[in-house]
Amino acid sequence: MICNLSMFIVAAHTIIVITAAYRLADGDIPYRDVNENNNSDLNQDIRQLIEREVGSDIQINCVIKPEHLPYNKDSKVDWYFQPCTSIFCDTSYNYLEISNDSEWIKLNQSSITLHLTDLDVDRHSGLYRCSMEPYKIRADATLNIHFYMNHHLVVTDSSQIIPRILDRTPANITTSVGQTAVFHCRVQSHSFPPPLIKWYKIETNTSNKKDSHTITYHNITYDLIKSGDQKQIADTLYLSKLIFQNVTVQHTGIYGCVALNYGGFIQQEAYLHVNSPFDSTKKPQINKYFWLFFFPICLIIVPIIVYMWFYSYNKKGGNGIDPTSRSKEMENVTGSNQWVARPNNVKNPYMVVDPYVV
Repeated sequence: MICNLSMFIVAAHTIIVITAAYRLADGDIPYRDVNENNNSDLNQDIRQLIEREVGSDIQINCVIKPEHLPYNKDSKVDWYFQPCTSIFCDTSYNYLEISNDSEWIKLNQSSITLHLTDLDVDRHSGLYRCSMEPYKIRADATLNIHFYMNHHLVVTDSSQIIPRILDRTPANITTSVGQTAVFHCRVQSHSFPPPLIKWYKIETNTSNKKDSHTITYHNITYDLIKSGDQKQIADTLYLSKLIFQNVTVQHTGIYGCVALNYGGFIQQEAYLHVNSPFDSTKKPQINKYFWLFFFPICLIIVPIIVYMWFYSYNKKGGNGIDPTSRSKEMENVTGSNQWVARPNNVKNPYMVVDPYVV
């Protein structure tokens, strides 16, 4: 009978999926689960793929459990390799469908541990099979079986991973003529060599842009701009700046940052607006200083108005009525009434007196 076992070996950042199969030494029997009542595990492929970085080293052990390693270190092991193809590298492939008749490349290693150094994507990615007989689980316990394992190793190259532009940089800028405008572009990349960061401007007037620094793609013209050198500010973080000093209205436009490596490229754009000296958008800025001049003027005008009102009030007798106009008005009404002076302590210094009473 056959027992299909699955386990995971964790080495550094890599998990290599191992499909183990026990087979009796007296013949090749079709794959069967040891537990005949548990048919759900029959021909079941348990797999988890985790990347291993190119250039690193790895050790693959031909044991089910790490504690079995000391008991089998003197065993003779045959190692085979199946290069990564469109079939074996497919994530939907079932390991249990691999037969002994498959075309395997025998490796020149016979120890219980397979050592692979300086991993390469093309040379090392694929399936590894180890085979030995018998298999020991303890010093005093030996299984008289033909034991083999299948290992799936995936080697990745981080230089093939497209960079990332962080923090929505560059950001839009609004400034005035004569000022300095600075665009920032922060890029994260794990690739080696480091990513290349370039700046460009989208040109709307292409009549004068016919040089080698201009690219037209999908009716959009990109003008390559020379900028300062990029700097590495962390292990995987790079910074590039595009600086314009003493800007003019002609600098207004759309600018972009593009980061590229062997894996591809990514770009992000921002808008620079330069206000002209006659730009109407500057007029509201004058209103901010208007109250600074208006307030002291009010402090001068208000006392003058109060003084003029007070002077006019006293001139008209304290109640706002001119005495001369009042006497003329009374003569026209009574004809015989006379005006006499009141004492100074009386509010109105004049009063009407009936001559017949006097």
